[in-house]
Amino acid sequence: MKKTISVLLFLVLIGSLAFAGGTRDARGGGAAGAARPTTIFHHMGEQAKRDGLQEWADFVTRRDGHRYEITVITDPVEYRAVMRTKMAAGDPADVKFGAVRDYVDWVRAGHIADITNKPYIANFEPDIIDGFRVDGRIYGIPVDFGLLMVFYNKDIFARHNLQVPKTYAEFLNICRVLRDNGINPLALGFADGWTAGVDFMQEWFIILNQHPTFFQQINTGQRRFADFPEFRRAVERSRERFAFATGNPFGTNNDQSIQMFASGRAAMLPNGTWSVATVMELNPRGNFGLFAMPGDREIETAARLFTDDCFMASSRTTNMDAITALFSHMTSPEGAQSWADRTMLIPAVRGVTLRNPPPMVADAEAQIRSGRTVFADVTIDPPTGEMFDVLFGRFSPDFLADQSRTIDQWIAQLDIEYAAAARAAGRQ
Repeated sequence: MKKTISVLLFLVLIGSLAFAGGTRDARGGGAAGAARPTTIFHHMGEQAKRDGLQEWADFVTRRDGHRYEITVITDPVEYRAVMRTKMAAGDPADVKFGAVRDYVDWVRAGHIADITNKPYIANFEPDIIDGFRVDGRIYGIPVDFGLLMVFYNKDIFARHNLQVPKTYAEFLNICRVLRDNGINPLALGFADGWTAGVDFMQEWFIILNQHPTFFQQINTGQRRFADFPEFRRAVERSRERFAFATGNPFGTNNDQSIQMFASGRAAMLPNGTWSVATVMELNPRGNFGLFAMPGDREIETAARLFTDDCFMASSRTTNMDAITALFSHMTSPEGAQSWADRTMLIPAVRGVTLRNPPPMVADAEAQIRSGRTVFADVTIDPPTGEMFDVLFGRFSPDFLADQSRTIDQWIAQLDIEYAAAARAAGRQ
């Protein structure tokens, strides 16, 4: 793991132990004799989102007097490690960023507060908030929706008479035409390991579109990854498109890949709709669109639809009043609208809509209306904890970075490591 995370984990642990030496106010105010700010940790990399969160916190501070301390850890893998360290040290963040579907292990371990009866839960449609239930109870809130899509430069496509692909063969042909004309087909920023995970995650949902119980079977040990020919094909597909990226994807970070795409130095960018606002900021006049990564057959194509930016409260917080005030504002029509206007993301709060959505967002909304999505919530039983780290954080970048090993060798190793993580989590 990176040297930076080792230093960060050390500092977090020392700070946690120092705080543990103090006395907590039994009424929940923080350390005795001093009002402790409510701590918020997140891994949002987009400036529009960071500004939006700060705006929410500032509003509640002015209105109610609650104080908030916001910390960002940009890399999601590092974020998970820091959160685990803080929880183990007895100093958990009061507010944690993330969707319940990805942190069911934290819920079952008792780290996340049950917010089922909080009044702001009424701000969501039942089918949306149901994705935040574990054993019938609600443990988090969403503020917006996202999709994993492929950003594309419409002007570059038009100059080369290219159309949005309907099949993966068509997608690879587009890559071939662009490369042969001296254009980088794909902006890939895999220096941040999580971006390789996001790229491969597109393949998860093409598989889930065909096998809805895919993860349930693997997590419980009924089947292995190697038992699904579709999974082997997913790895093969990822290697096929990786071969078309020019430059050094593992020497390029996520921010640089977005800049590469927005400036016209690459024609496509596999990414999440969370990057729409950043692309627009970098090139307000850019002519961009979105399409779903196509399946081998058109009927197989499905984009990952998910509640994107989500928040949970610590079960050990002594600042629940401050959290309730913040969550109530975030999910109010006014708070949700200010977030949507700033981030250009599809709102999850009841009755709030995007005003004048840009073309990229309109493409995302059209994908949702088409029904060719798989909604990512707890019902698909996605990998969490160490299982997630094995598949998303290690396997996804490694099988691309080291192609001296065959696909079957990589999958065999994945099956061993994933099963071990599942057993440690009590799933097998």
